[in-house]
Amino acid sequence: MINRSVFLFAFFFPLAATFLLCPIVRRVAIRLDAIDRPDKVRHVHAVPTPRLGGLALAYAMSFALPFTVFYFPRLVNILLGGGVLLLAGMFDDIHGLSPSRKLLFQVLAALLALYPAVDLILLLPAAIFVVITINGMNLIDGLDGLAAGYGTSASLTLTLLALQLGHTDLALPFPVLAGSCLGFLPHNLRKKKLFLGDTGSQLIGYYLSVFALPFFSEAPGALCLILFYPIAELLVSLIRRLKQHRHPFTADRGHLHHRLLDLGLPQGIVVRLLLTVCLLLNAAAIVSLLSPLIGILFLLMETVAFAIRLTMSRFPKRHNGKPSGHKKRSHRLPSARQSSREEQP
Repeated sequence: MINRSVFLFAFFFPLAATFLLCPIVRRVAIRLDAIDRPDKVRHVHAVPTPRLGGLALAYAMSFALPFTVFYFPRLVNILLGGGVLLLAGMFDDIHGLSPSRKLLFQVLAALLALYPAVDLILLLPAAIFVVITINGMNLIDGLDGLAAGYGTSASLTLTLLALQLGHTDLALPFPVLAGSCLGFLPHNLRKKKLFLGDTGSQLIGYYLSVFALPFFSEAPGALCLILFYPIAELLVSLIRRLKQHRHPFTADRGHLHHRLLDLGLPQGIVVRLLLTVCLLLNAAAIVSLLSPLIGILFLLMETVAFAIRLTMSRFPKRHNGKPSGHKKRSHRLPSARQSSREEQP
């Protein structure tokens, strides 16, 4: 049995470390010109904003996760895979990386984390699950506080799931991720804000999926409920782009948060609405462990929600596809240089 103080350390240490590191990372991002500039395709922010926020999460987790080495198997492999993804994300946030090369690094990170612990027969589906979750998190990282808020709630729910299943030893990495996401959240919401960038969104998806894999055999329905939002967003995006005869890696304004903005909802309301839905799904995941019938019911509701989400792309857009409440303004940050980047699927 792991002492409660270990769980408290696993949560509060990365929370404090991430919060303190974010201002330093913001200055580094400005110096390196890792700036996310508004465009007419999918960005909803009006001010050029530094990214690389995931670097603060990575440092905090790299210090906290080794304390779980006695409790979680394959931690060295997982950290190696996370390091590969971190370097790829940093390069992408600074210089830009083609979608195919992003995908290559994601597959490499997944294989490093899974092999040789996962049976060869299961290696391919497990790696696909990890890559899908990574890209799903990348897609939902479109509004202030959305990805970090989701990462916090999903990680805490997975902690409860692991404890409910009696796997105390496998529960410890999730508070580390939850604390890191929560420590980043204030810096993503304040005036001098910082974005996660691909560095952060990919890492959150990577650690969520890799640490959650051991529970697939015991609670697949609960995991589907917890990870429904990013996975559904990715699948819907791929289907939408293919139906429109477009390259699946091209950027667009068809994501759920974009559609809600186009309906005239303020950004803050959209974030609260989506996170509330995720919290309800998380609660349903825990309840489903007590009653399989409830789990089946919620999975059916997920299927209906997925079908509705597919039809939302047919709804008429408002405000000419632009979010409400933004006026055209000119903003500059040091070392500004225009860059064009494609979006990961």
